[in-house]
Amino acid sequence: MEQAKSGLKEDAARRDHARAKAPAAEAALALGYHPSPDADVRQRLYARSFAAVRQVNAFEKRLEEGDTVEESADRAGIPPQIVSEARQRMTGRGVTVEAAFDAAIERKYAGSRDNQNHARAAKRMALDFWGNVSLSSLTEADFVDLLLFMRRLPVRHGRNHVTCPPPVPRSL
Repeated sequence: MEQAKSGLKEDAARRDHARAKAPAAEAALALGYHPSPDADVRQRLYARSFAAVRQVNAFEKRLEEGDTVEESADRAGIPPQIVSEARQRMTGRGVTVEAAFDAAIERKYAGSRDNQNHARAAKRMALDFWGNVSLSSLTEADFVDLLLFMRRLPVRHGRNHVTCPPPVPRSL
């Protein structure tokens, strides 16, 4: 196996892809790509397949050296979104916004009714803002957008206005 692998590496270094075309075509089919009649397209597809294999090999090597999945992916040049999607496909589920808030309310804020109410209010706003999407589909910018939106809300937003005391005017 190692001998075949080193032979393919040597061929790739010389830009001789003849021996690798069959395995590359197999890998492309496994990734959902279908052969094209255009030779230039096929050549680019083979090159992408090789790049993907190199990334996976680098990723596996980093994992064996003790890196976390995220660190390994980052160092191998694999985008975090791909790691999240792969993890979600492997587990068959993803953590949704609602499930994350429910878990936090149940576990972290179990002892404080006040904090539970704050978390429920934040949950309602997040669900209204994003919907019940998978957390892995959200980016840092999405969280910043939500926080900026929440900062623009009036202090009394979402509260029972009848029982809420009126705001105290600031003295100038």
